[in-house]
Amino acid sequence: MAHERAGHRPEALRSFTHALQIFDWDPSHATDPDHWMYHAVRREAERTVIPNLEALLAGRESPRNEDERLALLAVQDQ
Repeated sequence: MAHERAGHRPEALRSFTHALQIFDWDPSHATDPDHWMYHAVRREAERTVIPNLEALLAGRESPRNEDERLALLAVQDQ
C-alpha cells in the first residue's frame, strides 16, 4: 500500500502479488488473531492497489498491464 500511495504502482502490484503467493490465506489455518488481521490488511490492500478489482472480477474491465493481470490472477487463486 505504501508503494501505491507513493505513486509506485508497478511495485505496489508486484509486492501485493508476492504477498498473496507466499502467505497461507486459508482461513481454516487461522490459529491466532494475527492471521485475521492479515486478512483485514489484505482486503484494504486490494482496494488500495487494485481499486477497479470489482470491475475486473466481474469482467467489465480488463487488466491494463501485465502487473495488474498477475495481481488479478493471484486474487482469483485465493
